[in-house]
Amino acid sequence: MKLEVRVHPGAGEDRVVLDKEAGHAEVWTRARPENNQANLAVLKLLARHLGLPVSCIRLVSGQTSRKKVVLIPDTTNPKPKTANLPHEK
Repeated sequence: MKLEVRVHPGAGEDRVVLDKEAGHAEVWTRARPENNQANLAVLKLLARHLGLPVSCIRLVSGQTSRKKVVLIPDTTNPKPKTANLPHEK
């Protein structure tokens, strides 16, 4: 799922407001937008808020913008694992 994120770097607190149905989030982070610190903080905050590992969330666009697009896995409809199922005879 693609999620549009509005980032507020250098905020007084770390906070996430998420509207999954609308595909939008606002993230406030204490991190400054220097040396990729704010981007990394945003990914960590979103991961914690969604209960996912940071490695599952990818920044798709907006590397240097306050408006970003991130890609997160669709956890509501996981793909079934079929590769290791025994074959019936």
